[in-house]
Amino acid sequence: MNVSLTPELEDLVRDKVKSGRYGSATEVVGEALRLMIQRDDSRNCTKSKFARRSRPASRRCAPAKAPTARISSIASTLSWTPFNA
Repeated sequence: MNVSLTPELEDLVRDKVKSGRYGSATEVVGEALRLMIQRDDSRNCTKSKFARRSRPASRRCAPAKAPTARISSIASTLSWTPFNA
């Protein structure tokens, strides 16, 4: 899979790696994907709670953990090129 990034996003990825917090662009993308999954799970849970307010406590929605191994596997297959290339 190839991913094209805008120059601004390229700079952001480079800055994250340069900061030392991430070892590679792949790690930055992997973290972004994990956060997106967590956010989506949280939104889905909230919608579900409003739809079923009378749900018993034992059946209340709890956000799922991000599938870390799967995301890492996907992120390792990504290559990125400049947006305007």
